[in-house]
Amino acid sequence: MTQSSLPEPPNSAGVGLDRMARSLFDYLPLGIVITDGRGEILEANKAAHALLGLGRSRNAKPRFLNSDGSALLSAEHPSARAFRDQCVLADEQLGMAGPEGETSWFQVTATPVPGVGVVTTYHDVTPGCRTEDDLRHHIDQLDAFFDTNLDLLAILNSDGRAVRLNPAWGTLLGYEPDQLDGARVLDFTHPSDMEATLGALARLRTRKEVVGFVSRMRHRKGSYRFLEWRATASEDLIYATARDITDQRLAEAALLESEARFRAIFEQATVGVAEADAETGGYVQINKRFCDILGYSQDELMASGLDSLTHPKDLPQDLVILKGIRNQGLPDSGREKRCLHKDGHTVWINLQVTALSEPDTPTRHIVVIIEDISLRKETEELLHKSLADVIETNQRLNFQITRMPIGYIAWDREFHVTVWNASAERIFGWPAGEAIGKHVYHLLVPASECEKTTRFWDAVVEGSDFGSHAIFENCTRDGRRISCEWFGAPDVDASGRIVGCLSMVHDVTERLLSVSGPRQVWRSIPPTPSAASLLQDLDDD
Repeated sequence: MTQSSLPEPPNSAGVGLDRMARSLFDYLPLGIVITDGRGEILEANKAAHALLGLGRSRNAKPRFLNSDGSALLSAEHPSARAFRDQCVLADEQLGMAGPEGETSWFQVTATPVPGVGVVTTYHDVTPGCRTEDDLRHHIDQLDAFFDTNLDLLAILNSDGRAVRLNPAWGTLLGYEPDQLDGARVLDFTHPSDMEATLGALARLRTRKEVVGFVSRMRHRKGSYRFLEWRATASEDLIYATARDITDQRLAEAALLESEARFRAIFEQATVGVAEADAETGGYVQINKRFCDILGYSQDELMASGLDSLTHPKDLPQDLVILKGIRNQGLPDSGREKRCLHKDGHTVWINLQVTALSEPDTPTRHIVVIIEDISLRKETEELLHKSLADVIETNQRLNFQITRMPIGYIAWDREFHVTVWNASAERIFGWPAGEAIGKHVYHLLVPASECEKTTRFWDAVVEGSDFGSHAIFENCTRDGRRISCEWFGAPDVDASGRIVGCLSMVHDVTERLLSVSGPRQVWRSIPPTPSAASLLQDLDDD
């Protein structure tokens, strides 16, 4: 038989999920990985395979990163620390380097499970993480903004003659820098603004500040630009800034466009966002997603205020949090809480509250962000139930194996004992503590049977004979020779790889002696290599 046609052996991955639990496990949107105490993967659902790239190569393992992008040591992975400290590690962020150099980011929760190992969930948060390229892009945008800034800087003497002008002047008015050096402001002033300009200069000479003064300056091509000035004088110098307000209407239009863009983002956000009055708790504005999560219309929420986020049993705690934000301006970094949907069912949300205020000033408004995590809560509940079922199934299986009347022995590929139940102790006389780890030849195979035994177990381990069955002569700890009937099957792990063999055995010595003749008994045994050899020995006798 080929490997793909092998039937799944009992407890092949150390965890047995029934059909319904397996479906839930495989199709949950979170990546779920179950590892043992050494960090070896026992189970991983389909989402985990897709997110972590499991199965791309037999020897390839995910390369995890710290939040700063440095390599994460295996011992520092949340699953390793959760197992080591036997505590739940929730919502830790780590990255993973992809095969093409890209980086994925995950929110990870690791939960130790007694008797199994650690269950780790991976939630992909890559879209919400700002990458280095994003930061560089924004920095470039800011540099471009400052490079094209239209603000004008000037240092003038008391007569309004230029001592130093920044390059923006030449760009705005169309002159070369040497044409502006030492020029008088009055030389470029519109005739209609001359009197007001002279009055501003006189005011500055008396050390009075000029703010909001507007005048028109001539462009090299003859047009005029409107400038809004702010100036102050110190000793014999005037320090002035001016900005071009000719395109104010365009700037206002750009502002309106920006506000419209913000409104579109606000309304189409995948999380609920609201602004509320910190004193009264009334909403100022609410986006559509906020309404959808709670099931109320915008008008209904505007009328109810922050009470809409409060579950009756959580009211005292919520009031304390709101008071702390209002009085101290401290943000609520995020917490999970329940609230009531309009139709009466409970909705679980991740709540974040941030104060809109300057330091050391009373908080007047707060921003409330809510994310519906009801599905995640249901998933976690189903996962905990599934794990409880797995543990119960394993306990029952271990109970049966321990007390079954037939010897149950498991071997690795080098034929060292890994499992040895009580019936195996009774048949061969070796306690489990002495048998586990020893080679089969050192325990129960006489020298005369080594070659036949090797052929039999090699066939089992190679997966070429699933119904392997044979009768061998074996030896006990006290040196007795007994006849044992063996049934063998390969031990296959979760990836379909044969890692050893499983066997059941019972002593048939008395049964063989009780029949009319050993030759007749041996001829009745199925024609395995060992049975055929023994039958030939009887014929020779």
